[in-house]
Amino acid sequence: GTCLYMIWAGLACLMVFINSVVWNLNVVNKAPAWCDISSKFIVGYAVALPAASLCINQCLYHIVSVDLVTRTRAEKRHDVLVDLAIGLGIPILEMILYYVIQAQRFLIFEEIGCYPSIYNMLPAYALVSFWPIAISIVSAGYCCMLL
Repeated sequence: GTCLYMIWAGLACLMVFINSVVWNLNVVNKAPAWCDISSKFIVGYAVALPAASLCINQCLYHIVSVDLVTRTRAEKRHDVLVDLAIGLGIPILEMILYYVIQAQRFLIFEEIGCYPSIYNMLPAYALVSFWPIAISIVSAGYCCMLL
């Protein structure tokens, strides 16, 4: 979970930095392929950071709980696979679902760069906007159980 959080946050910072440098004081579409990748990635890391936080909180909960006295190798492998499914699988699924509700390929804002374009309609809320909030609520539940 912690490694996933560091990777997603680092890649997000790098992406924002590159976008702000390339589109400093202009909105010319210099790199359409980069904008395609960047806009999908923005959708992915919007859900990846709460998902990685959920993995961290879930791990902390298992450490604090009494039933984690001894863990077999198979249980540790299972925990890693669950973390990868949550921390990588959900964001990748979110990037794929973005194709369903995208208004256009991307938007370009001056000094910000490429940004995803999402229709303001009910399926957009269900497919994209709902998941970071839902994952954060589950993560907050694990935090409350840690107290």
